Amino acid sequence: GPEMTAKQHRYAVIFAGGRGTRLWPVSTETTPKQFHTLVGEWSLLAETYARLRSGFAADHILVSTARAYAPMVRDQIPELPAKNVVEEPLPAGKARAYALVAETLRHRDPEAIFLAVASDHWIGDTETFQRACSTTMDFVEGNPGSAALVGVTPTHADIGLGYVRVGERLPGAVVAFHVAEFVEKPSEADAIELVRSRAYYWNTSYYCFSAMALLDAYEHLAPGMVESVQEFLSTGADAAYAKGDGLDHELRGLVAAGYPVALVTSDLEWNDIGSWPSIHRVLSNLEQRSVVSKGAHLDADSDSTLVINETAVPVVTVGLSDVVVIVTDHAIVISSMSVIEASPSRLTMMAEALADLAQPGDES
Repeated sequence: GPEMTAKQHRYAVIFAGGRGTRLWPVSTETTPKQFHTLVGEWSLLAETYARLRSGFAADHILVSTARAYAPMVRDQIPELPAKNVVEEPLPAGKARAYALVAETLRHRDPEAIFLAVASDHWIGDTETFQRACSTTMDFVEGNPGSAALVGVTPTHADIGLGYVRVGERLPGAVVAFHVAEFVEKPSEADAIELVRSRAYYWNTSYYCFSAMALLDAYEHLAPGMVESVQEFLSTGADAAYAKGDGLDHELRGLVAAGYPVALVTSDLEWNDIGSWPSIHRVLSNLEQRSVVSKGAHLDADSDSTLVINETAVPVVTVGLSDVVVIVTDHAIVISSMSVIEASPSRLTMMAEALADLAQPGDES
């Protein structure tokens, strides 16, 4: 029927180019978190693909990634058509990666509508996720000039996440609100207020737009960025890709410039696997206990503890509380859970400090 015809223009794009340093030392520059099996049976990337696969045809799922990670993407999702891996030749920001995807899709299908999905989230229930995807796409099909994002009601005051303040309810069958502003990673006190006010949703960063409409907006906001992406696609010259000023956020600039952006509500059980405390939260909910581990581990009398052991050497913990222990072949990290919850970039800084200590040529 006519509905099927519309759905032929629906695409999902997994963004898998991130470096994920807050999950160091498991997540590293060479193998970031989305390629690791941290929760469940498969890597976060493969889980994300499987979750989308029941709602989209295989040739309508794309992965945007850094060129260096493309072989891992193909390895973990062998079913993915070669042309559906969109490779960034060099890192030049998320908005530019979106522009590259939008240009690529527009050439393939001028009526393309795409839903951007992160490669490193944990979702409680696939059906709810699919419903969120399709209602968001329904909304954009009904409002082709508008961007939309999936918003989730906050369950706790999380300072590691982005929040969205909404305005009036928008007309139509889909429950959607006008997006008034984005609030990135608030302070503890602000997060408590935002959650209490009930005017804010968590930003899942599942964004949906028509490829054409997004490119139109980007052409107004950052013409040089779109031009450079087009030049890169037509010439294949890597250097062309990063020319011109970009945007510091893939969607925030649209809101500021008055483009219509809507938030579609969802009761998704959603966790951003951004940090060790978030992994502890997911695993302890799943296993219904406060000491959780992966790998060889023995514990007595601890609570609120996460142990991830990637080596064959057993880790023994006794009487710990609020502690994260991560053991890999290249580093051992022992940290207070609440300290890295409160300042998530602390681990990134430690990883950088360690890299500086071990500069090439220093090894004896």
